Amino acid sequence: MRCTSAAVAPRCPGAAAASATVPAPPRTPATTMRTRVAAAAVDAAKAAAAATGPMAVRRGMGRRQSSSFLLSCAADPSWRCRSSNSGGGSGSPGDRGPANDAPTAPARAVYQGAYGTFSIGPEDEQEVLLYRLGINTAAACALACSSVAFLPEGSAARTAVLGNLDVLVAAGTAGLGLSLVQIHIYMAPIKRALQALWAVGAAGTVGIMLMQDPPAALFVTEHRAAVWLVGPMFAALTGVAFKEGLCYGKLEAGLLFGATPLLLLGHLTGLVPEAGERVLLAVFSGLLTVFALRKWTQPVKDDVGDKSVFDFLALPPDAQQAAQAARQAREGRM
Repeated sequence: MRCTSAAVAPRCPGAAAASATVPAPPRTPATTMRTRVAAAAVDAAKAAAAATGPMAVRRGMGRRQSSSFLLSCAADPSWRCRSSNSGGGSGSPGDRGPANDAPTAPARAVYQGAYGTFSIGPEDEQEVLLYRLGINTAAACALACSSVAFLPEGSAARTAVLGNLDVLVAAGTAGLGLSLVQIHIYMAPIKRALQALWAVGAAGTVGIMLMQDPPAALFVTEHRAAVWLVGPMFAALTGVAFKEGLCYGKLEAGLLFGATPLLLLGHLTGLVPEAGERVLLAVFSGLLTVFALRKWTQPVKDDVGDKSVFDFLALPPDAQQAAQAARQAREGRM
């Protein structure tokens, strides 16, 4: 940048030559006022430098470069010329600092597993979210369908539920199926077995919907033998409850594991009276609802499990033996 005043020639090289060809602008009252304001700003900056030290001033320059380096030469020509010459080119020192670096993503927590370390990624979080949404969908639909047994005859709520029973059953079936796809179980054969049970029960449910006039839920209520068609799907739900109760020691999961087969077997055999079936139905619906809602209180890491175990099980037998030996050696040193 060029200085426009001949008075700065001793301190700014080339200023004298510039003054010979470029006439100095006339000093008007407005120019004088701007000069005084600029000089006051410079004095304030120098006072701040004396109070806070040079390091604070340099940090302030990086954040307020427009107020520190864009003062006119008329206000303080020596400072202006020094800052321009020391910059090595156009622009201010604040433009070339690291202040504009893009923020880095926060580091994810690293957990120690049985066979190594692991972290929870976005894909894991999405799978857990879908798993919990599926369970909550199944619980909400089961609660709505069960309400038919307790709502007053002819009430608007009961009529609305009766008119949408098949929709609720279909949504609950789909929700449980989604959870069984996203569930994290170390042993793949167990996961596939639960999915197969769900598929058989879902096929039986759809068959009832297509071949019978009453809604599927009412048909099963009126025909005990129909439990054989839908029962495998409830067996899959029992497996999920067993897994949750075993892994996390949840009371509602353990109770649900016992209440589900008791409800179905009691209805299938006819050994439980109608009043007893209503009690079992209320217990089943309540436990499933509590179980589903409490899933949201768990850390995502719990539903993901130990990812190092999944990696270990995916290895060929020779690599598994080597990993097992390394684990035993590590535990021996500890």
